[in-house]
Formats: sequence, C-alpha cells, structure tokens
Amino acid sequence: MRSLFALATVAIVLFSAVLPASASVVSGPEYQVIESVGSGGTGHYTVINNSDDEYIYAFSVTNPLAPSVKDWTTEKGWTAGKTPLLRGPKDGFWYGTLPGIPTFSHHHLGFFVNPETIGPGEQSSNFFFGTDQLASIVTLYLVDEDGKFSTTTFTAAVPEPSTWAMMILGFVGLGLMTRYRRRTALSA
Repeated sequence: MRSLFALATVAIVLFSAVLPASASVVSGPEYQVIESVGSGGTGHYTVINNSDDEYIYAFSVTNPLAPSVKDWTTEKGWTAGKTPLLRGPKDGFWYGTLPGIPTFSHHHLGFFVNPETIGPGEQSSNFFFGTDQLASIVTLYLVDEDGKFSTTTFTAAVPEPSTWAMMILGFVGLGLMTRYRRRTALSA
C-alpha cells in the first residue's frame, strides 16, 4: 500500500513538471487578456479590446504565486510597475498610460482620449513579465470618449494543465486505493 502511494506521489510530481502551464486566457464578452509564458521564465500579456466604445488605458494583474517578479513594457507611452505600491509582498503588476485629457471648446466640456490607449478593435502584446507563474486576477481600467471611467475584473476560471494532471492522478490514486481495500476485505 505504501509503495503504491509513493509511486502515485512521484507520478504526480513528475507529470506536473512535464506539463507546466504555458498560457492562460482571462476574458469577458468584450475584452481578453492572454498570458503566455516563454522560455527562461519570461512571458508576455496580449491585451485585446473587442468593445465598441471603450479604451483600455491601464490594467493590473494579481499573481499571489509570484512574490518576486520583474515587469516591463515596450508599448509606446506605457509604463509598468509592481503592486501593491505600499507595503505587502509585490505579488502583481500594473501597466498604464494616461487615459486622456479634458478639453473645453465652444463652451462645451469634452474629452480627448490618448491615442496610446488600446482602443476598440485593437490589441497589443508588448507587456512583459519575469516569472513562470501565471496570474489569477486581471483588472482593466477603461475610459470612453466622453471621459467616463470604469473598471472590469476577471478571474481565471480554467485550471492550468498541471492542475488537471494532478487532479486526474489523484482520482486514479483514489480508485486504486479503493480497489486494493476491496481485495483485502474480500480475502479476509
């Protein structure tokens, strides 16, 4: 019995190491954030805006499994940093640009959206991170052409491949243990 348990434990560890997570999609009806891990523990985010009238001017990613991370972006006009800004472990990233500026012309208050935001129908893959752990929560910061601000938050709902592998092997192990116990109960 102990050897069976030890064998199952070794198989779970080896199987989860063979199938590390390489991509995670966090999405809603109008937005997608695709997180891809590349070689050397470096990856990037692809942010896709499928909305009709909102612009993405910032997003943050919470990753409690990665307390020590690097972040950077090559997106023109954007900057990157770690979160939270004060106190606590740095378990997330933020990327952002100026949303725009209020305008006033002909006695009418308006809003000029920064062209460096990710607008309707646009996407960008120029947001990088330096950890091999995929995120769990993504918050998008949005602005529309009237200067109305909003946020939307998504949580990754699909387990990583290594999680599926461990769960399947766990069920196999439970099945084998049940079968072994039945055999010993019948023979007694």
